[in-house]
Amino acid sequence: MKDNRNSLFMAIALCTAFFAYSCGTPTERSNALVQSATLEIVEAQNLTQQAENADEGKAKTLLAQAEALKEKGLKHFDEAVVLDSTNINAYWNYGIVLQGFGYLEEALANFEKGFGLVVSTNPPPYGVDKYPDTAVRDSLKNQYNGFVLQLYTTYKNLKQYEKALKYASDPFFRNFYPSKYPEAALAFGYNLIGQKKFAEAIDQFKIAQEAAKDARTNEGRQTVYSAAFYTEQAIRGMAGKDTPDYLAIVEAYEKAIQVDGENPESYSRLATVCDEAGEKGVKGMDAKAIEVYKTAIEKNPKSEMLRSNFGMLLVNKGKVQDGIGQWKEILTFNPNSADTYQNLAVVHDRMEKTGEANNYYKKFVETAKNDPSKAGDVKAAIERLQKAGIKI
Repeated sequence: MKDNRNSLFMAIALCTAFFAYSCGTPTERSNALVQSATLEIVEAQNLTQQAENADEGKAKTLLAQAEALKEKGLKHFDEAVVLDSTNINAYWNYGIVLQGFGYLEEALANFEKGFGLVVSTNPPPYGVDKYPDTAVRDSLKNQYNGFVLQLYTTYKNLKQYEKALKYASDPFFRNFYPSKYPEAALAFGYNLIGQKKFAEAIDQFKIAQEAAKDARTNEGRQTVYSAAFYTEQAIRGMAGKDTPDYLAIVEAYEKAIQVDGENPESYSRLATVCDEAGEKGVKGMDAKAIEVYKTAIEKNPKSEMLRSNFGMLLVNKGKVQDGIGQWKEILTFNPNSADTYQNLAVVHDRMEKTGEANNYYKKFVETAKNDPSKAGDVKAAIERLQKAGIKI
């Protein structure tokens, strides 16, 4: 009964649209076609959903009906924009439908035409002096930003990142969607790395960091870190086999930390770069790496990643007991850290403290035995323990 009521409703609606299409102004007739097309597309989607739960024969029939309705709806949308080439609403709805079906180039063409009409007829700003009615102002704002958002999204999905950036950088749009501009700059910069245009990529990452620096969302903070990370990749790519500009990399991560002083990834990458720079003879970088880790751990005392990496750095610099101290601290808040037990086992083995090493290897096996990624290390640890006469 429900399906019959839906079909009756659609039939009445389509008849109404047909009579509207048969008379009236071009705009009225165009809108009637949009109404018909929308109903046809919706019904096509309903039939497709019904097909998912139908038997094979019924599903085939339903899908054929859905495809016919879909083509009919697209035809009516096409007729609507031809009948009235100034119908912004028709371009919008047609673009949304085409985008939903994955016809991105065709959707883009409709969004471009519709947006062109918006800009030529009612461009921003939408001030009270010109538009005293709040509802009208809000409608115009939503219309403008809606078109820009769809243009940005469609160009991004087509991997045309420079054009996507053009729309994301629209000043009026940025006031309502501030995260899209840094997101677009980041994507464009990453694309430029792929083309080995490293200097241009770095410029885009600077834009992304600057645009996202006032972000108060997780998305914005992640963009700032990602921009620093990809800046590092671009600088290394530009250097090739030569020594990269470590100071420029450090600057990028320090900017990320200024925005988000809690992100352990930013600190870890900064410390790693400082340590590498110190090994290459850049003055003061060895000490800076240690200070970066200390600051990071003050802000993230229970970050296993930071303490693990800091411990490794300290051990590699000969400060073995300090490194062991960092690893033991991990076990106070994560007593099941297999990686930590393994690190402690290895370093005690190097120190020829066989008994302690074996104890840690045993704990490593206990905590890592169900981790497929550590199967090889677990097997080696078991063999070592068995040779030592330790049951496991």
